[in-house]
Amino acid sequence: MKSSSPTSIKSPPLRRTPLALSLLILVTAFIAYLPALNGGFVWDDDSWTTNIAPLMQDVGGLLRMWTQPTALQQYYPLSSSTFWLDHQLWGAWTLPYHVENLLLHLLSAWLFWRLLLRLHFRNAWLAAAIFALHPVMVESVAWITERKNVLSMALFLAAALHYGRFTGFWQPDTPKGSQRSWWAALVFFIAAMLAKITAVVLPPVLLLLTWWQTGRLRWREDIRPILPFFLPAIALGLGVAILEKHYLGAIGPEWDFSLAQRCIIAGKALCFYFTKLFWPDGLCFIYPRWQPDSGNLLHWLPFTATGVIFLGAWLLRGRWGRGPAAALFYFVGTLFPMLGFMNAYGMRFSFVADHWVYLSSLGIIALVTGLLSALAEKLHRPRLPHLTALIILPLLAAITWHEAHQYRDMETLWRTTLKKNPRSWMSHHNLGVLLQAQGHLAEAAACYQKVVELKPDHYETQLNYANILVATGYPKEALSHYEKSLALRPDSPDTCYTLACVLLKLGRFEEATTRLRNALQLSAKRADIWSALGSARFYAGDAQEAVACYEKALKLTPDHVDTLNNLGNTLMTLHREHDAIVYFQKATAVDPHSASAHISLGSAFRILHRYREARAEFEIALTLQPGNITLLTQCAWLLATCPDDATRDGDKALALARQAVQNSGGGQPVILQALAAAYAETKHFPEAISVAEKALDLAKRQSGNSALAAQLAEQLRLYRLSQPLRDPGTA
Repeated sequence: MKSSSPTSIKSPPLRRTPLALSLLILVTAFIAYLPALNGGFVWDDDSWTTNIAPLMQDVGGLLRMWTQPTALQQYYPLSSSTFWLDHQLWGAWTLPYHVENLLLHLLSAWLFWRLLLRLHFRNAWLAAAIFALHPVMVESVAWITERKNVLSMALFLAAALHYGRFTGFWQPDTPKGSQRSWWAALVFFIAAMLAKITAVVLPPVLLLLTWWQTGRLRWREDIRPILPFFLPAIALGLGVAILEKHYLGAIGPEWDFSLAQRCIIAGKALCFYFTKLFWPDGLCFIYPRWQPDSGNLLHWLPFTATGVIFLGAWLLRGRWGRGPAAALFYFVGTLFPMLGFMNAYGMRFSFVADHWVYLSSLGIIALVTGLLSALAEKLHRPRLPHLTALIILPLLAAITWHEAHQYRDMETLWRTTLKKNPRSWMSHHNLGVLLQAQGHLAEAAACYQKVVELKPDHYETQLNYANILVATGYPKEALSHYEKSLALRPDSPDTCYTLACVLLKLGRFEEATTRLRNALQLSAKRADIWSALGSARFYAGDAQEAVACYEKALKLTPDHVDTLNNLGNTLMTLHREHDAIVYFQKATAVDPHSASAHISLGSAFRILHRYREARAEFEIALTLQPGNITLLTQCAWLLATCPDDATRDGDKALALARQAVQNSGGGQPVILQALAAAYAETKHFPEAISVAEKALDLAKRQSGNSALAAQLAEQLRLYRLSQPLRDPGTA
């Protein structure tokens, strides 16, 4: 592909390029990407679409995308603006998002073809077709988030075309175009960087193209016009790099590599991308992340081989032409930001990714097409590129069609990735999150367990795994994972709070108190933490402090039903029933469907001998929880033993007590006590005696039930005297 005299390499005029060929490539591309067009949002698509609802609601959110660099994951306001517009037009309907990505990709292929034609590149159509159908591009096209890539590419190429028009497409002795083309190129360039910062490489790329075409770089004609392009490139490039490192978190032990290790990473990455462009087998959404060993000579082979190839292309430029050197320099130069010399957040998961080579692929595709054209000329086989296209384009389209299937939904994407890369901890974690949300806790736990093995320092996995263990009845086993997550993120009040709640369930009240006080040091205005601390102090035996904690929680959230109910119950233990009723009544007013609040209010009324009100509250609670054994027992006891004739109802008490016995299995002495009282109230004293004797026998056999056994003995004496009970206490 000798380019020392580019004017001698003529391509057909634009009008002679067959329209049928363009339409064929367009239709083939749509068919190849068809499996992904109806796909949903995957991975971090929600970070640019559904999870940023406040930004999507109005024009104010759109302005924030432009004026607030940290409003989104990355400062790409032009790309995010397209998502804002999509949200207004389509909402969560993903088909238009995918179609737009594909159309932008095809527009880039068309602009690539136009640029090569202007550079008098033979068989430019083949290079554009390869780019349009190559499966390495699937990640950029089928993944909605990578709108950034395809939009930036189209603007990048448009800027190159306009700049080429301004300079006469770098042809010797060609008069310059209008200043308007220069300004258009600058505008398109800035827009490309605002879509994605990878376009920052355009100024050196334009100088490289000038050198390829003319063999020289002149200050006035070639260098000075491009200098203003470097100013926004440096400003935006540095700004995005700072955000990537300090806002996204591309810093820490996962990026702690020496210069030698970074050279090894770069060499292997270049060989990896070069290989995938030639042989796109084994493509994967998340590739394995290798460990560079600067002391192993084998690890230096890719870096050394790459250096030799580039040195050879440079030294042989006089014999081969400047084309191969220019293509290789373009490939490396555009990939340089993603070769490991600078921290990129995505390298936390892998050192390589298909969408990182999207822009750089143009150089290798052009090089291969140029070499094929040169070979056809040397062999006097002008149809060789067409025959090659008949073989490789359908093959590329078929692989693209196959790869596009994995973007159907998130579960398909993660399962497909894990088949190809079983050690991808991030894929295991994300699949676990998805399965957990679907309620498949056992499978989700298996995913989290795998992450714990592969990456034990992943905070979110430790926390999620602990939550599943609690949900599936293993709170003790969860404690170590909560402790690990807290060690990884000691500034997380949520983790402190969650760990404390588990400790409460396990009856470790003092430890729970300590954790909750730590959480309050991190976030003193969390009502849920104050409320949990109230519960911890209550169960630890400090009812006075519990009341104070609940009151602080209610100052922050006055209408929290559980806190109102808990405060009321605590006041009951302090024999402040009248105060407790105030909180119970407020709880039932806030949530009339809270059965626990109605039960607590009914119990308070019963203690104060307000029997009719107590019965009313119990009956409301029964409509809400008709199978609640404790409620059935309390209501039956009240109706059987109440001294108020208007409230007492022996027949109903008997029905409720029988239901409680049936629901519980008949092995609880307290429930049998209520049934015996109901039998006595309905004058069935033989049945009352029999049931009371059984309850007494159970109470005697159960440790800690001596008080109940004494009550039952006294009640049994009354039943034998054919006397019913009258409010002897609480069942």
